[in-house]
Amino acid sequence: MWSEFSVPGLDEWTALVAKEAGGKSPSQLASRSWEGLSYAACCEAAQTTSASGTPAQDLRICELQPDQRPSQIEPQAVLRGPLGLPTLIALANRFPEVQAVEIDLWQFLQQPDFACFSQARADLEIRFTSQTWVQQGADGVHELGWSFAGLIEILRGLENAPAGPIALKLCAGPRLLLEIARMRAARQLWDTVCQGFSLDWPARIHLVQDARFLTHQDAHNNLLRSTVAAAAGLLGGAASIELLPCDASPDASRWAENVLHLLRDESKLGSASDPLAGSGLIEDLTQQLAEAAWKETRRLEAAGGLSRQKDLWALARDQRLRYEDQLRRDQQGLVGVNRYVANTDFASGPPQLSYASGTPVAYEQAVKLLEEDKALHHTGLLPPLEKLRWSEAFEEAFRRGQGKKLDVLVLGKLTPELKARQNYVRTWLGMAGMEGQFHTMETPDGFLAPSVWLLCCEDAVEGGPDYKVSMKPPALVGKPPHNYQGVAVHSGCNRVYCLEQLLDLMP
Repeated sequence: MWSEFSVPGLDEWTALVAKEAGGKSPSQLASRSWEGLSYAACCEAAQTTSASGTPAQDLRICELQPDQRPSQIEPQAVLRGPLGLPTLIALANRFPEVQAVEIDLWQFLQQPDFACFSQARADLEIRFTSQTWVQQGADGVHELGWSFAGLIEILRGLENAPAGPIALKLCAGPRLLLEIARMRAARQLWDTVCQGFSLDWPARIHLVQDARFLTHQDAHNNLLRSTVAAAAGLLGGAASIELLPCDASPDASRWAENVLHLLRDESKLGSASDPLAGSGLIEDLTQQLAEAAWKETRRLEAAGGLSRQKDLWALARDQRLRYEDQLRRDQQGLVGVNRYVANTDFASGPPQLSYASGTPVAYEQAVKLLEEDKALHHTGLLPPLEKLRWSEAFEEAFRRGQGKKLDVLVLGKLTPELKARQNYVRTWLGMAGMEGQFHTMETPDGFLAPSVWLLCCEDAVEGGPDYKVSMKPPALVGKPPHNYQGVAVHSGCNRVYCLEQLLDLMP
């Protein structure tokens, strides 16, 4: 399929917005992210980033500096697992090929050991990840804010600067523009924190693909998500990029590696530093993210530091529920799950992830495990964290409904509104792998209703028949009449809940 798009100029965009806005301003027309950040409908110029606040309460967010270091596409020997930082460092010192150690930031702050930093060799990077919060459902703003609050707490606990570098590792999903801006905002906040502690450390922000967006349904879409996440890292200045396999097939890891090779070697995305600097939308999103995340960091600082907080899990849960609700109400889209659904089989198995958390193990036990695992990925001692994925509720409905058929009565003249409702029903049933058998009739005469069927008609007008009341369908599309007891699906409803109700009715 060939598609060609013209490239309108700013004047054309402004005229189009003025024509179609109906009196609304561009800010009112802007779409919003899960976190509430605004994608401006029309950005006329680059924005400068400025916000007040700091761990010292008197710094401003630093200006974004160009990142002169190309992203590290080559695989690195990284030691990670449920070991605790002292054991990780001791093991890394024993295995010279290890270039970095990774530990969950929250896990470290629960049992901090600042003395072990001085034992790390000078070329060993100590990398802190945000997986605990991400797997609890934290959004991008809070992941950023909590990570830098944790970094501040670590720097305060160190008596001397460590010999080796310290880094943060953040997640990135398929929201390209937002993830680019988040990588840029993270670099700004890194420089701000370093300024507050009089440190001259270059920003080391690593990227790992956000596993929450992976799906078992139509799993090759995961390769496209990998491509978007990798592009965001290359354009946003990530120090390294880690992509996840699209499924559990033997070739999935190679495909993920080739995504990076293609973007770097063929698309040349990593050949320039900060290539989107000056873009009005990117600069505006960067500003919004930096200010919102820094506000959260300051809140935690004023409350005594990250490790003393008791409300983080409740906040993360609320963010998780909000995004899940937006997905179910079609306010956010997940390709192949709640939009553009294909009636395909599930992947052979879920992607194999390597996140782990738990009580640190003894050094001797870890040495034995590592000697048996020369790849130095993870120990596999403990089960991984809960693998939160946004698609799980949709996939359960798809498993229950796949292959089933439902009679749909399309009643009335085929006006544009009725055709739109018919397409809405087709999409909604497709989310559960169901097929609609449509019966188009102008009157209900001659329709033999089966035990379970769905009515698709326009809302009744004054003086006209109200088929939703007279026919008493077990399921319908549109706003339900008073005291209706069946399943009613309509714009803005929880479509997964409606599917579950419908599947409960079907034989």
